[in-house]
Amino acid sequence: MIKDKLIQWFKDNEHKFVFYSYRGGMGGEKIVHYLCDETDYFYNRTFEKDFFHNHPAGEETISYYTDSDKMSPLMKENDYNRTSMWQDWMFYDWFLRDSLTCGNSSHNFNDDEPFLNPIQKFEDVNFEMLYNRLYENHEEWLKLWRPNSMFGFGDPEHSWAEHLPNRHLIGSWKDIPTPLDEILNRFTQQDKPYLIRTHGISPAMAAFKNATFIEHHPDEWQKYCMIMTNMKVYMSPEKTRERKLALIDKWSWGYGAGYNEWKGDNKDKLYKPHTEEETKERIEFIKNYIGEDFLNDESKPLYYKTIYVLGEPDIWKVPIEKFDIDSLNTMIFWTQNMFIYPELLTDYIRDMMIMWQTVPESGHSRNLDDEECIWDFWKVNRDLIDKINPIFITMQDNFTGEWVEQFGGDKEKFLLVWNKWHKDNMNMLKEYKLFDIGHVN
Repeated sequence: MIKDKLIQWFKDNEHKFVFYSYRGGMGGEKIVHYLCDETDYFYNRTFEKDFFHNHPAGEETISYYTDSDKMSPLMKENDYNRTSMWQDWMFYDWFLRDSLTCGNSSHNFNDDEPFLNPIQKFEDVNFEMLYNRLYENHEEWLKLWRPNSMFGFGDPEHSWAEHLPNRHLIGSWKDIPTPLDEILNRFTQQDKPYLIRTHGISPAMAAFKNATFIEHHPDEWQKYCMIMTNMKVYMSPEKTRERKLALIDKWSWGYGAGYNEWKGDNKDKLYKPHTEEETKERIEFIKNYIGEDFLNDESKPLYYKTIYVLGEPDIWKVPIEKFDIDSLNTMIFWTQNMFIYPELLTDYIRDMMIMWQTVPESGHSRNLDDEECIWDFWKVNRDLIDKINPIFITMQDNFTGEWVEQFGGDKEKFLLVWNKWHKDNMNMLKEYKLFDIGHVN
């Protein structure tokens, strides 16, 4: 779509977007799946069908999500209660990635540091700035992602796209008519909203001044959410040989593309791609280090973070030659989860961990005027509240379910889904002997 029409499309439809901002470990994926799959309120699934039917790479793309022979084993049921990742086919999670990398969002902010993107202040944002940012910024980042966004983000020459039909039609669709303009027009002609998940509200989102914003905070469930994030993102334990090998394969894509999602502070390493031969050699090194016995032993889970360390030990500064796979795997697991048993830590680290996790006797306040207010970002950016009028909810609100009713949900049906998710989490934590956290048992 040409620039002027796309900017007008944003203006015509901004009121239909719902930005759902949540932190890791809060069950956000489960909630988004419930709202879009179990209600008829949102347009996402309709858009998805339209997208796959009309996108040049649509049929090939959807096969990786529906064809059991093509999909990764990791997309099937897992042993650690992780909900399959939600796919935003309109923007291909651009706003999610922006919330993680912009340098100052409602979940990742430092008021003493400048914004790390060209949109300096929330009040400065308009759709022309957003348009330029969508196409001209994060260019290197976007090259690493699959080129199947609604707006043509990505590089059609990237290895992922080599097998796709009509890949010459993908690329960047900046300021030109595209094969998918009619999909956007059909979205304009209907009234249902479109749900976008994010990990924070970023300046770029503030362009949508008439959108709906949901700000979801863990509050007293912070420790629980931290552990869930560690287990489901960083650890991702896999037990069968097939799934352990699939976990290595998942890592290898980022290694080949030059993408290390957890070591962004190493700027010289972040976008250092590796050749196909280099990637294959590293995969073989990892397999040999792990060994056949460990791969075949279903009583020993392999952790995703372990693969990252084996893949690039110099970045992580771990002398892997001094470990065997069992000791390395165990060391990484407990280092990642060091905050769970803070009394075992050195004094100053212990005190920091305890202070960070402790809920005051009075509880955390939702009043912006209180010192212990949980909405730290919003205390600093109060004027933004008047501009976008966010809906504030906490993790505890999930256990009543009432908030989903304003988005087409049924409280009782939601609680069935939510309580099962929570119960399965607790069973997983007990299996891995992680904690006993009183009020969440």
